[in-house]
Amino acid sequence: MAIQKTAPTISQGIYAAALTPMHASLTVAAKELASHCLDLLDRGCSGIVLFGTTGEGASLSLQERIDTFKQVIDLGVPSQNIILQMAAQTSQTQ
Repeated sequence: MAIQKTAPTISQGIYAAALTPMHASLTVAAKELASHCLDLLDRGCSGIVLFGTTGEGASLSLQERIDTFKQVIDLGVPSQNIILQMAAQTSQTQ
């Protein structure tokens, strides 16, 4: 018997590219980001695109993006409402 694999479905609607707030030390302000994401969801967005079209995603290391993603979820943003933009400035691992 073949196992049928299905990809998670993405809800229709508006997915906002969230700005990534930063501390003066240029680290991600995860609490502020989570608050911003929750506000966007409360205002009717179907989901959030983290590290989206504003360009900051490619300037963060892969580990910084992973850590921030986990922190935002831990702070209450539902993972099923997040799309990750994962651009990089190089094909080399960081």
